[in-house]
Amino acid sequence: MEINIQTIGDMRDRFPKAIERLYRYTDDNFDVEDRPGTNPDCVFDFGDGIRVIVSRDAIRNEPEHIHVSGSFFGLAISNRFRLVARRRGPDAAMGAFAKAVCDAFQAISGVLPDWKEAEWSQQDGVPTIPHWDLDPRLFKPNVQG
Repeated sequence: MEINIQTIGDMRDRFPKAIERLYRYTDDNFDVEDRPGTNPDCVFDFGDGIRVIVSRDAIRNEPEHIHVSGSFFGLAISNRFRLVARRRGPDAAMGAFAKAVCDAFQAISGVLPDWKEAEWSQQDGVPTIPHWDLDPRLFKPNVQG
């Protein structure tokens, strides 16, 4: 998906649309083409190079949750995390990246995930993308559950 940087206010205004639809995954449809990362309603690009993808998911028979993941684009932010890795090590760079994603998510949702609780996708054994699964009641204060 192409990069589409917007103001925090614009992203905050469209945030409810990201969690409106429920993405229900089963063993039969786990690798679908129609996924949150291809839906512009779910993708939030920040001016500093952070991309946050947000969706309301239900996987197999598990309860639904708000799924948050992060990535980054652009040379400036890539160099920023490389510098942290060089100076303080790869764990510090991963922590800085996860914290940046959490801060960006808080700016549009009002909810701050614990960056230390990220689960990481891996590529060739290397952590690449942080993920959080959050309780949907954090975003629907009138829902009891």
